Amino acid sequence: MEQQGIVIEITDPTNAKVVIDKHAACGNCGKCQEGKKNTVIMSAKNDLDAKCGDLVEVSMHTRHVLTAAVIMYLFPLILLLIGIFIGNKLFKVQTRKYYPSC
Repeated sequence: MEQQGIVIEITDPTNAKVVIDKHAACGNCGKCQEGKKNTVIMSAKNDLDAKCGDLVEVSMHTRHVLTAAVIMYLFPLILLLIGIFIGNKLFKVQTRKYYPSC
């Protein structure tokens, strides 16, 4: 996944802070800073010796994007199913059968 951003700060010779617009795939999960902003500030390698104000392209490997998706969606679903299973085993309710008198 590739995004374009603007360098806003050089933290050290090898790293820079870049502000980018949120990608549509991000949605509004609220995980990025306050969740209400349309931009994200991230730290990135500065291999090209970019200066403040330079327009740069930031890329993230697909593997990292998929890992984030699993953590955000699949992991909570698995925990929910485990909770339901354990809850059913621990708190099994005994039901009484009602037989009307004849």
